[in-house]
Amino acid sequence: MQKRYSVRPRSRSRSSSWAAAKPAARPDNRAVDAKAIRDVETAWVQSYTTKDVDKIAPNYADDASLFMPDAPVITGLRPSRPR
Repeated sequence: MQKRYSVRPRSRSRSSSWAAAKPAARPDNRAVDAKAIRDVETAWVQSYTTKDVDKIAPNYADDASLFMPDAPVITGLRPSRPR
């Protein structure tokens, strides 16, 4: 004769250690983050309106790649004009 086992779900009472732990409340930094994004965008636009390569280049990472239609891929911040 086979034994029958009854499977009961575990009790999820508040007394268990995982249920009692609550994540720490994070401060609401959305306004600060939004202002930082706007400030970076403003600086980026200002550097482009100068049409000065030396002011535009810092907006890109040293190993960035630029993909444009019908042009070779440009990788890195190499000089774009003769010195």
